[in-house]
Amino acid sequence: MADGSASSVPKPIIYTRWQHRGRDHSLYQVRLGDFDLPRGFTTQVVTVPPTQAETSGYRVTLWAEGDCAFASVCEDKQAAEGSGRSEGSGRKETRSISRK
Repeated sequence: MADGSASSVPKPIIYTRWQHRGRDHSLYQVRLGDFDLPRGFTTQVVTVPPTQAETSGYRVTLWAEGDCAFASVCEDKQAAEGSGRSEGSGRKETRSISRK
């Protein structure tokens, strides 16, 4: 879009990926205002089970600090067993979702 509207401006996202103890980890960081996210939302931990082609599920932790939101994604072999876990401190909501 070349009309100059705010939606035509690219939104910066910081992305980092690494391996630790044989598991893939990814961290995403965005500015809350760029994505209409509220300040201080409840930290959430979501487990995602593997598909039939995967051996590991994923644990996703979402939280906000200052003007930024973060999403940490980690391979989680326990997610394959449907085990939701919560780590860290502060308010949190833990849930599992299904994948087809």
